[in-house]
Amino acid sequence: MCTEGMTAVMGWGFNLCGSTRDVDEDPEEVERPESAPEPATAGPSAEEHDEMAKMMEFYSQASALYSQARLVVDMLEDQKASGIEVDEVKLQQAKAAMAETRKALNSVGMRS
Repeated sequence: MCTEGMTAVMGWGFNLCGSTRDVDEDPEEVERPESAPEPATAGPSAEEHDEMAKMMEFYSQASALYSQARLVVDMLEDQKASGIEVDEVKLQQAKAAMAETRKALNSVGMRS
């Protein structure tokens, strides 16, 4: 097992992999062959970050709504199974909320 990366991170100052590269050498200063790809960019743009933040906020809210509707459906169905009278309109509304939320999450690929 090669521990070259670990030796550099730990600052041990020696190379356990038998590589001729100096462990303390800055990887950005190493000459790359012309066929080597350039390193990836720093990260997503501000616009992509904002879009992802909005998507995560949507997911959080929709997921919470789905969970609440599911709790109501489960509770009402348990009461109904126990012989307790339940408001059928509320049960149907909760089931509809679950279905609509699931449909919205599926449309953006966030729920299977």
